[in-house]
Amino acid sequence: DGVDSAYALDANPDNVWWLGAAAAVFRGDMKAIVLQRRDARALAFSCFKTHFAASHRDWTYHPAALAARLDALRRLTDHWLPHPNLRPVVFEDLLADPAAVITDLLENFLHLPPHPDCLDPARNPLPFRTPAALDLRLAADLRPTPPRD
Repeated sequence: DGVDSAYALDANPDNVWWLGAAAAVFRGDMKAIVLQRRDARALAFSCFKTHFAASHRDWTYHPAALAARLDALRRLTDHWLPHPNLRPVVFEDLLADPAAVITDLLENFLHLPPHPDCLDPARNPLPFRTPAALDLRLAADLRPTPPRD
């Protein structure tokens, strides 16, 4: 309905390396990009425990290399965050209050109307093609639930 659909949602920390290229390609007309940020220890553990089939991620299996890579990614992300078309979303905030974070992101950054399906990813029957697929399925279990009678 006339909504500009040129958005990118980035949950892969390595894609931060491409922000400079995106800024050059779009030459000042870079669309909205949402960057997921996460506690460094949680991100390091997530990378360390995940078996990546691609050999270019060997750095995830060596603690010193992992720490150096994540520090470089953090510094690069910090460099780009002042860009008005980038919005960080803190993973822990998303878990703590998904409705508030998602609604704010949709309404105030992407200028899209909220949709109830955005608030319940566990209901999505389609496969998630991400190393965090299990985390996404279990996200509903991590939210506080009302006490049973």
